[in-house]
Amino acid sequence: MCATAAKLIERVLPETGLRQWVLTFPFSWRRRLAEDGALLGWLTRIFEETVQTFYVEHAAKDGIRGAKTGSVAVVQRTSSDLRLNPHLHLVALDG
Repeated sequence: MCATAAKLIERVLPETGLRQWVLTFPFSWRRRLAEDGALLGWLTRIFEETVQTFYVEHAAKDGIRGAKTGSVAVVQRTSSDLRLNPHLHLVALDG
């Protein structure tokens, strides 16, 4: 995960402000999300669209119409102790 993050920062994403958003799920959902890729993909898309909407609305409040942003989402399936813990990391252009 660290190598992927380093590659994104150094070679893919532009040199601008970036913000990481993390979405975790209730314990009762985790096993199902680990087994159901379509459901996890659908929730990832909703998460990404919600963050995008946040930035567009924030820009509109500052008088910027038609703003667009970009992001990269990564699914992490385990926590640091290797327990099943599907959660999402999203790095978005912040600014």
